[in-house]
Amino acid sequence: MNILHVVPSFYPATSFGGPIWSTYGLCNALARKRDISLKVLTSDTAGPTRHERLRSESIRAELFPGYTVDFQRKWASTAVAPGFVSELPRLMQWADVVHVTAVYSFSTIPALAACRAWKKPVVWSCRGALQRWEHTRKRPLKMAWERTCATILAGHPHAIHVTSPEEGQAARTQMPNSPIVEIPNGVDIPESLAPRPWQPEGKTRVLFLGRFDPIKGIENLVDAVALSKVPALELSLCGSGDATYTASLAKRIEEKGLSSSVKLAGFVEGAAKARAFANADICVLPSFSENFGMVVVEALSHGVPVIASRGTPWKDLQSRECGLWVQNDPASLARAMDDLAQKNLEAMGQRGRAWMCESFDWNAVAGRMAEVYHNLREDSRFR
Repeated sequence: MNILHVVPSFYPATSFGGPIWSTYGLCNALARKRDISLKVLTSDTAGPTRHERLRSESIRAELFPGYTVDFQRKWASTAVAPGFVSELPRLMQWADVVHVTAVYSFSTIPALAACRAWKKPVVWSCRGALQRWEHTRKRPLKMAWERTCATILAGHPHAIHVTSPEEGQAARTQMPNSPIVEIPNGVDIPESLAPRPWQPEGKTRVLFLGRFDPIKGIENLVDAVALSKVPALELSLCGSGDATYTASLAKRIEEKGLSSSVKLAGFVEGAAKARAFANADICVLPSFSENFGMVVVEALSHGVPVIASRGTPWKDLQSRECGLWVQNDPASLARAMDDLAQKNLEAMGQRGRAWMCESFDWNAVAGRMAEVYHNLREDSRFR
């Protein structure tokens, strides 16, 4: 079965955050399946401005084991790559099923239209784009874009892929006539973890890791540090984002008198990311809205307990006894950190890691996605 993935940005464009890792992990796992031949069509974007493009030396064939990635040159904006459109006819003829990722991107509407023209079934991963929060921007434009996509897909074999019940509910609201399939993201689970000290020298080390954006609720986490009763609490904010927003975080930290306990640690990946988890006692994701939250599964796979906000789909942290699921206001986050700091964090981390091994291994996730591909190609229930 020939599967074409169409995505506006792809690994190693890791500055775009969780969707890059989740799509890359899925493709790697799909390529390991003997009955699937996989190709990826994307742009060479590395950031939001026209000059941010992946360096040619960073795109190495060994990064994509068992599949090929076609990086079309970006000419403008985040991922406007005209060559992308010219490649679609050739790849549509090759594909049995097309998996489109992203909603409000240059690649989406041409890909969906090409699928209809060439009568190719579609899996569409919206990656949380259909979810709304109170500060959602450009609502009228997004609604018009969604209506265009819905019109293209009307009566065409397709399924919208969501990663959580919350994202599924939003998809049903925005796309009421589309079939929904819920499959979580997976995670690359380290085979083993080196021994590590917990709360060394009486310090409790808290980690935020992700994109710097208002939807992430980082300001509430900074304010929570000021309210926390935990002695020697340290917060590392690992990530990057808009320069003006990042400067506002730095100003907030200074105004709160937290410069000695809250650090803007910059963007991390690879070995640096692994060290960030190894040096954390608690990971916090205080977002207003998340369709999944890759950092949660990454932290748990590294044995780090997690506090997640109720804007994320992680209420099972509590029933699994590997974290807390709380409101994302500063007082609630502070109480959660105070609570976890008194618990056996190592035991909580071990339970979280066992959960990841049980339910979020990429091979199992890819198997479920492959079943959706087969059903779309063969089963009339999706038509």
